Amino acid sequence: MRIISEEAGKRLGQPIVVDNRPGAAGRIAFDALRQAAPDGYTAGYLSTSAPMLAAINPKLPFDFQTNFIHVALLAEFYGVLAVHPALGVKTTADFIAYAKARPKEVSYGSYGLGSVNHLMFEQLSQITGISAVHVPYKGESATLQDLLAGRIQAAFLGLPPNDFVQAGQLVMLASVGPNRWHTAPDVPTLREAGLDMVFRVWSGISVPAATPAGAVDKLAEAYLAAVQAPAVRARLEQIGYVVLAQPGKALAELIDTDLRGYRSIIERGNLNLSPGQ
Repeated sequence: MRIISEEAGKRLGQPIVVDNRPGAAGRIAFDALRQAAPDGYTAGYLSTSAPMLAAINPKLPFDFQTNFIHVALLAEFYGVLAVHPALGVKTTADFIAYAKARPKEVSYGSYGLGSVNHLMFEQLSQITGISAVHVPYKGESATLQDLLAGRIQAAFLGLPPNDFVQAGQLVMLASVGPNRWHTAPDVPTLREAGLDMVFRVWSGISVPAATPAGAVDKLAEAYLAAVQAPAVRARLEQIGYVVLAQPGKALAELIDTDLRGYRSIIERGNLNLSPGQ
């Protein structure tokens, strides 16, 4: 998202310094934003990891609605369900039938316990009744490597593995967005496959609560204009994003929707995803 901040800084007339605060699934960064002075000079990127963190950790020292003002919903990307060709399946329906006939014989990878693609597959299992073995990895690279090698049979991947599909090394079954993804236009959505399942991996901008309305409006104007600038939009679309450019209200509503959805998946699956487990 650095490219968006660079463009927003031009529109604000001053550079925006990006201060990465990694660790604890985003908790460190979110808490730093909560404690920042509400003067309009500190903003933070929120992503799908925010409501996911809240769903997994109900005792967080902050609340994503009361401790923040949401400025703008910028962009989102989706993901694809990919399988190893040795399964011999070509569609989502084929894969579900295959997995149902072989309980606990199909394994799927994720980027870690409680990661977005872990919850994607958990929801798929809950909707379809399949029973597969979860294999958590530390990121996409290791997941993809073992999927290509056939050590796992399936995974939701963050970007379409088009080169591997063309080489016959993987099969893409479906994308998880509300509509077909421009990065894989020939791949049907899970909805088209008859499943009521959508995942949106989004990015937005927020500020600490009590930030003056004038400062919020100024930031919103700059960031919404930045994400729609032709060069920025082109770059984002090139790496898989769908530009949204929606107001802060849309971001607040999406956080609420996702939080309810993630909690439902965790509760239905009786998943223990708390740190240290």
